[in-house]
Amino acid sequence: MAKRNALEVLLELIDTEMARALLDDLRDDERRTPQLYNAVSKFLDRHNFKLSSLMVEEGDLGELQAALDAFRDMELEDLNGVPH
Repeated sequence: MAKRNALEVLLELIDTEMARALLDDLRDDERRTPQLYNAVSKFLDRHNFKLSSLMVEEGDLGELQAALDAFRDMELEDLNGVPH
C-alpha cells in the first residue's frame, strides 16, 4: 500500500509540474504556439475538464446581481464603523 501511495504522490507531483509548465508557456508570447494549445487541450481532456461546466446561465447572473444590489442596500458598516 505504501508503494501505491508513493506512486500516486509522484504522479500527482508530475502532473502539477506539467500544469505549471503549461501555464508558464502560455504566459510567454514566444512559446505560445498551436502545439502548446494542443498540449493544454489534451491536459484538460485528461482531467475531464469542460469549460462549459464553468459557464453560468444568464438568469443566474441576474439573480447574483440582484443579491449583490440587495446586499449593498443594507448599508452595512465595516469593522471600523465605516458604512459601505
